[in-house]
Amino acid sequence: MKIVQQTFPSILPVELSDIKNRLKVDGSVEDFIISAWVKSATSFIEQYTNRVLLQSTFIAYFDNYEDIEIVKYPITSITVKYYNSAGTLTTMTSGYVTDLKDCPTRVKFLNTPSIQSDIFNGLEVHFTAGHSDINTIDAGIIQALNVIVGSFYENRQNETTFAVNELPINFRVLLDLYVKGYYL
Repeated sequence: MKIVQQTFPSILPVELSDIKNRLKVDGSVEDFIISAWVKSATSFIEQYTNRVLLQSTFIAYFDNYEDIEIVKYPITSITVKYYNSAGTLTTMTSGYVTDLKDCPTRVKFLNTPSIQSDIFNGLEVHFTAGHSDINTIDAGIIQALNVIVGSFYENRQNETTFAVNELPINFRVLLDLYVKGYYL
């Protein structure tokens, strides 16, 4: 399985002004770099926890109709598409059920149409995941994001050599509570 993100959030999961207040930064000279740190911290948190912080769309690719598990959370909608025997991408309107309540999200096929046999990734699961509002993201995740961005800010002189093991240990304590699905 391969998952490709199709759309990305147009906002940050925290208000830039809140992060700047935490860092005690006045003015807008560092807005670009602080925003980049927030995006980097967000990406790290999403990979570490299997959670998507803000609403985005994805496509997961599969070669066959075995029962599917997608390790992203929270998934809010799923559409299944497949390449039929004529090679046309077709949307399945029935023949499968989904379990969106937890992670991994599951898709179970009740019947399976003929998939084009001579291609890889003949089955596509299009899904939307993430929170639609920054106010619904768990407070512990936001606190971990603040810790990571604060560490980036304090260690900005080491930007080219900065490593995850240089982050304060308390971000892991915060994030371990929010890991969904399988550990990496």
